[in-house]
Amino acid sequence: WEENLGTNPQTGTTSHVGYEAFKQASAQNKEELYRAAFGAETGLLALVAGDNYNKYSPIINKLMTAAKNRDASVTFSDAEAASINELYKQVGFKGAANMREILNDNRFASRVLNGLIDGLYTKGRESLVNHRVAGNQSGVTKHRDAFNKTIVAMEQSLKTEEALEQKQKKIHEIISSDRTTYGKAKIIGLNSAGIPIYDLSAYNNDAERGRLTHLDPLLGAEFTTNRPTGDVIKFNKLSDAELYNLVSSGSAGLISGDSKVLENMKNLPLSELKTLLADEAVVHFDPVSKKVVVKINMTSDATGEKKLNATDKQPLMFELNYEDIESRKSSLPRFNEYIQKYQITKGSIGMMEPFLANPTTSISSSSAEEALGFSYSAAGTYNSDGVYGINLTFDYRNPQTGKQTQISKFVPIKASGRDGGQEYNKVTDIINEYRLQYDQAVKAVELNNRK
Repeated sequence: WEENLGTNPQTGTTSHVGYEAFKQASAQNKEELYRAAFGAETGLLALVAGDNYNKYSPIINKLMTAAKNRDASVTFSDAEAASINELYKQVGFKGAANMREILNDNRFASRVLNGLIDGLYTKGRESLVNHRVAGNQSGVTKHRDAFNKTIVAMEQSLKTEEALEQKQKKIHEIISSDRTTYGKAKIIGLNSAGIPIYDLSAYNNDAERGRLTHLDPLLGAEFTTNRPTGDVIKFNKLSDAELYNLVSSGSAGLISGDSKVLENMKNLPLSELKTLLADEAVVHFDPVSKKVVVKINMTSDATGEKKLNATDKQPLMFELNYEDIESRKSSLPRFNEYIQKYQITKGSIGMMEPFLANPTTSISSSSAEEALGFSYSAAGTYNSDGVYGINLTFDYRNPQTGKQTQISKFVPIKASGRDGGQEYNKVTDIINEYRLQYDQAVKAVELNNRK
C-alpha cells in the first residue's frame, strides 16, 4: 500500500509546474500548426503548391529547425530565398528584397513561418471551394475531406496560438522589467511576434520558486488550476520486481549512498537483499523534470553489514526517468500509476479558458466574425438531466435561401474534462467546423453566381 507524505519540495509552487505546462503547450500548438500547414499529402502546402510541394518542403523544414532552436546552424542560399519569396506571393503576400538576410537570422524564422501559415490558411480555404464548385477530380478532390479536417484543426490552433502569444507578451513584460528577480530566466526562442519564450527551470530551490507566484495571474486558471506539482509517496511492502529494478538491474542511477555497497548488493540473491534493506521506500515524483527519486534505508543486520563492507548505514537514493518507468511498467506498476497521475498536460484550450474559472460563464463571436455574417455564443449550463455542458447557438444568414437561420446544440462536458480543460477542445472543434461549412457555402454561392 501507499501513503501520501505531502507535496514534493523539489517541485514546489504551481507556478513552477504551470509555467512548464504553458511552455509545453506553446511548443505543442506550434507543432500542430506546422503539421497542418506544411505536412505531407494533407497539409495546406500540398493543397496550395501542388506539384511544387517537394520544392518548398525542404526549405521550410530548415526554417522549422531554426524556429525551434535559435542556436541551430542553418543557412539559406539565394535560390532558397527566391523560393520562399515565390511562395509568399503565391499565398497573397509580398516577398522581401532582403529575404536571404532574414532567413539567415534564426530570430525571424517563426515570423516567416507564421506569415506562410496565415497565407496557406486563407488560400487553402479558397482552393477547397474552387475545386468543389468546379467538380475537379484531381488529387485535391481525393483528399478533400482530409483537407477540410486540416482547416478545422488549424482554425483551433490559430486561436490557441493567439491566446498563448498574449500570455507570452505579458510574461515577457514582467521578466524583462525585473531582471534582478528573474535573472536566471533563459530565452529559448521567440514566438511569431518576436516575443521571447523563457525557460525557468533554473529556479530550483524553494526560495527562488516563490518568485514565480507573480506569474500565476498571467498564466491563468488554464495552467495554474488542478496542475499536479508532484507528491512524496511512501511505498510499503516493496515487491521483488521493484527491488530488482532499483538495486539489482543497475537501471536506476544512484545519486546518494555508498556505490561500493550498491555493487555488493547487486551480487546478492533477492531473498538476502530483502534482509538488508527496509521494506519501504520514500518516492519523490517531479512532473517538471520527469524524474522520480527513491530513498531506501538500510537495516542493521550485522551479517549483512559485514557482507556489504558497509562502514555506515547511509540511505540509498536512486533516480529514474519517467521514460525508464514507462518502459518497465509491467514490473513497476505502482511507479507507473503515479507517473501517469503526476504528468503535465501539454495542451491549451485557448478561447475556452474562461470556463475553467467559471463553468457557467459564456463567450461569443467577435465583431469581426459577426461582420462576415456568422455569429455564435457558448454558455456553460446544466441540461434537464443535470448534465453539465456547453450550449452552443449559431446564428447566420443561409447563403442559399437568404433567410436568417439559428441552430442550437448542447455539448456534454465530462467532469474530468472540466478539471483538466482538454474536454473543452471539442466545443472549439464544433464551432470551427460550423464556421468552415458556412464560409464554404458562401463562397460556393458567389462562384456559382459568377457563371
